[in-house]
Amino acid sequence: MPFKDHQDKIETHARNLARSYLDKLQTFKNEECTESANEISHKVCEFIKGLNTDDKYIVNTTLFEKGNLGITMSGTCIWDTTRDGFLNVNEETDKLIIVISVWGLSTD
Repeated sequence: MPFKDHQDKIETHARNLARSYLDKLQTFKNEECTESANEISHKVCEFIKGLNTDDKYIVNTTLFEKGNLGITMSGTCIWDTTRDGFLNVNEETDKLIIVISVWGLSTD
């Protein structure tokens, strides 16, 4: 099944998770934020498993403190644009930013 058939459900779930975690996290504490980022990635993967798709998914969660720091990320891949896809969820508070990236790769 093409990624776009699941994209909205995955994006909504990931965005709700990000907001929920940001509500709990008040400041950047390395251990707590590392644990939270891991939990978010695992919860998104579990949600995707529940969609009963045979496709492969990669979930990456980045959680960092807002401030005067720069961050640049780049990536590229070769895929079937009719079946594979990517989504990015960005949520933030006045102190923290969460970015959840999901790549869906068809196994057909």
